Amino acid sequence: MRALSTLALLTAALLVGCGGDEPEPEPAPARTPNAGRAGPPAEPPTIRAIEIPTFPPLGPASRFDVVVDSRDAWAALTATFKNRVTAFATASSNGRARAAVRARDLGEGQGTLVLEVCDLLNACSARAVEDLIVDLSPPEIEPERLVASPKVSGTAGQIAFWVADDWVLGDVRLETFGKVLTRDFPKAYPSTLGKAWDVSRVAFDASLLGESSGVASLVARDAAGNEVRRSFQLVVDGTPPTATITAPLEGAHVAGGTFAVRAAALDVGGTTTPPTLELWIGGARVAELPGPAIDVDVDTATLPPGPVEVRVLARDEAGNESAPIVRTITH
Repeated sequence: MRALSTLALLTAALLVGCGGDEPEPEPAPARTPNAGRAGPPAEPPTIRAIEIPTFPPLGPASRFDVVVDSRDAWAALTATFKNRVTAFATASSNGRARAAVRARDLGEGQGTLVLEVCDLLNACSARAVEDLIVDLSPPEIEPERLVASPKVSGTAGQIAFWVADDWVLGDVRLETFGKVLTRDFPKAYPSTLGKAWDVSRVAFDASLLGESSGVASLVARDAAGNEVRRSFQLVVDGTPPTATITAPLEGAHVAGGTFAVRAAALDVGGTTTPPTLELWIGGARVAELPGPAIDVDVDTATLPPGPVEVRVLARDEAGNESAPIVRTITH
């Protein structure tokens, strides 16, 4: 009897619906992330802080924290840097939480870092960091002067290198002969940042090393902590060479045509590179020639009448100079 009553009611409802006078029922409202639970609507997690220092650049050992506020559990943190997207953390935390990001996972370069945090229902928010620098490459080293004298000033008294980094240099350390010499660079970005490499000449006073020779190590680090070490053979030589003149003889008379100047140099210390010889005639420097010996013809037409001084001195690779050898001739 109940089945028949139900069938009758259903038939009546269908007949009424076919009359065309009643509006069709409205569709049910769409589900929302908060549907089916009490309380305020869902809010995406937010990034409260990104704890990255302005200096130095991030390096291979760098990490930084991202502070997330979330009323509900949040699921993932992702980063986009230089067109590279990386997932860094998953979590299930209500309230405030921290996520650690490793710089080496971002990749190298300078640009905008975008961090996005999403909850379990894929509600997300993002924050950006402009002009972030991630430096994962070590500096480069180029030797300039590996032989020097501890007894002379200027360039000849320096052990010198060129160092360069594509972002910003940090410090240089020379380890040799049981000593360590250091040079620190300013803890600031150079004006060339993003335009050209940070390049510097680094010179160490040879007088701080003492006379010796052997293998030395130069260690260069950039501000991000990348490091390179190279070894070099250094010579610190304070022994000057000696010079001799075999012609002309003291008091010789020269006239017409040319006369010969023959001289030699001997270096008992330093390197195997022979010294150079400087020739001075009448107070004028006329030649600097590689040794160990020279034979030069001098035109007498260039000489003033009377006594003329012929002077020769030797200079070794380190910059040490011999005592000058002088002959006085008459023209």
